[in-house]
Amino acid sequence: MATINGTEIDLMPTKGMREEAQRYRDWKSEGEAGGTEVARRRATQILSGNELSPQVVIEMNKTVKRQ
Repeated sequence: MATINGTEIDLMPTKGMREEAQRYRDWKSEGEAGGTEVARRRATQILSGNELSPQVVIEMNKTVKRQ
């Protein structure tokens, strides 16, 4: 857990995040083109089972809001 801008947030990847990260990994292992270095790094971080850093969560949130 971390407190960011006065809000406490859980930094552990959710089940949905882990499922999507694994889906990306499976997709890449099938030889599919595309994806970015950031996507690969995030999938690795999410599947590690460790808490994400507050900065990673903030950056991921910014990306989701732009889509």
